Amino acid sequence: MTTAARRHEIYVVRRRQHFELFCEQCAAVAKFVTIDDAVLFSGFATREIVGLVEAGKLHFLETSGGHLFICRKSLAANQSAELTEGNAFQTT
Repeated sequence: MTTAARRHEIYVVRRRQHFELFCEQCAAVAKFVTIDDAVLFSGFATREIVGLVEAGKLHFLETSGGHLFICRKSLAANQSAELTEGNAFQTT
């Protein structure tokens, strides 16, 4: 007679919603989020967020390992601008 046992494991991953760091552009302590959370909060695609960072429209911090943290205040300002102007990226 052979007895088999099954083991099930469940992992709960809780992500931190934001980090409070000093934002040089805001000249104050601000809430920063990862790029993944910025996508979730804003509705922008990852490429749009990277483009806004490169255009200087988002405040950000980058770690020595290349991880990006986005200032939520600047993210919210760009969401408002996007609603007002139409599209975050316009080609001319």
